[in-house]
Formats: sequence, C-alpha cells, structure tokens
Amino acid sequence: MFDDLIEDGINFVFSWCAPELFDFYSQLGFHMYSRAVSDENGIWTPIVLVTRDWEHLRNIKSPLYRQLERKDLCGPTHPSVSWFYEHYGASLESFLTSYDDSILDKLLSGSEATYSGSNPQDIGIFNSMTSEDVKKIISSERLLQFTAGEDITLTGQIQDEMFIIVSGEILEKRLDGALPSSIIGRGQVVGEIAMLTGTVRSSDCVATCDTQLVSLSREN
Repeated sequence: MFDDLIEDGINFVFSWCAPELFDFYSQLGFHMYSRAVSDENGIWTPIVLVTRDWEHLRNIKSPLYRQLERKDLCGPTHPSVSWFYEHYGASLESFLTSYDDSILDKLLSGSEATYSGSNPQDIGIFNSMTSEDVKKIISSERLLQFTAGEDITLTGQIQDEMFIIVSGEILEKRLDGALPSSIIGRGQVVGEIAMLTGTVRSSDCVATCDTQLVSLSREN
C-alpha cells in the first residue's frame, strides 16, 4: 500500500485513531498534528503520515523507510516535507505528550482541585494498588491537551477510556438530570464506569480552561 501511495504521488495520509493506538501509528511514522476531537463515537487523535519524510522514518526505524530507500528517494528533502515542518513542526509535541516522573507529582500536589492526597492510592480507582502499580499504569499512557470549551466526553459515547486530570479542570454535566453539574479538578477521575463496565457515557465533560489529562485505556 505504501508503494502505491508513493507511486501515485501522494504526499500526506490523514487518519484518526483512538489515543491508546497512537504509539502503534507513531512507530510507522504518523504524527498527531492537531488536538484530540470528541464526537458521538468517542475521542480521536488526528494523525498524518508525511510519506516522503525519509529522515523521520529512518530515525524511528519505521518499516516504511525501506521502501523509500529501495526507490532511491532518500536524497534531498522533498518540498512537501519542508512545507509540513514549516507549518506544523513547532506544534507537533504540544497535543500529545509522554509521561515523565513529574506527572505523578502534579497529581499529588497543589490545590487546584478538592483532591489533596499524598499517595496515588488516594485517587479512588487506585486505592487497592501499590504506588508502583499506579506509576506503571499511568506511565504506559499518553497525555492529552484540551483548551477551554473543548469536549472531552459526550453522553452516549461507547469508547472505554477513563481520564485522570493532571492540571486544569472539567465541567461534568448529566443531561438526564440525575445529578447536578459539577467541577472536577486535579487528581480526579472521569469515565471510570464506562471503562470498567463497557457501558455508554452518561455525561458530557467539557474543559473549562487549559487542561491536561492522562488517558487510560481498558486494554492497558
């Protein structure tokens, strides 16, 4: 398929993936080029493959690099590659970031939320796990960024992630009126019932300010 794309002169391949699948696609050479988007089916990361970016494919050891090498296309930088980095290069790392040791510290410190624990087990869903278990789970995932007014989950979605708020806050609204709207802050969890039971989302969650989340998939 990649050979066909190259021979047909296609410079970019656009797609979407669930957040937990981004690592798989990034190993092929895809970038996340915009913020995650939430729709009726769930939350998605917009991704793009720059087909002639041979330096990037070589550096990440993508299996696609071999096709470019065989076709003798690993020479001067293709204009499409220059255009991509000129327009998107500075922002590529700002939409989806990797875990580092400061993340757990952020969850367990500060006063941005009603949560103010000193142990990761104080985050309800983790209270039967060791600190090492919690760190292992969180460090296997990526962090998503949202700005004020962006949807995070929508009532009726069927995806099975849950989210831990690292910074910022979320407004949770129950459309059925069963519970009042509430503000959820640092260290608190959203979507754990859907992840554990496979049921559809029962609330809308919207970022009220710049917000960073750990996205935890049921599979992981």
